[in-house]
Amino acid sequence: MNPRCDRPLFRSPAFGLALCAAFLLLIDTPTLRAAETDVLTVQAAEGKLHAQPVKIAPVIEMLKQGTQVLLIHQKGEWYAVSLPDQRLGWAHQSIFTRAPSI
Repeated sequence: MNPRCDRPLFRSPAFGLALCAAFLLLIDTPTLRAAETDVLTVQAAEGKLHAQPVKIAPVIEMLKQGTQVLLIHQKGEWYAVSLPDQRLGWAHQSIFTRAPSI
């Protein structure tokens, strides 16, 4: 019996790579992709970082006012953002202001 066959699919390295590839394809839409220098600042007292671009999606983290994130992609009123520690998530555009260009 092959021990690899007993592992759940979601724990396999191949599944992780496929998930990453799917996310990169999602955010690589040229017409919606943001410039690499788009920095957003949380203007709300607190903002929710979601796992998906819907309000009912699980909240990954609460973002404090003044937190800066890198805008990766926009889907409607939702932004895919990267935190300073490189984690990714979705936040509603209403919690942000754009940082001034340097």
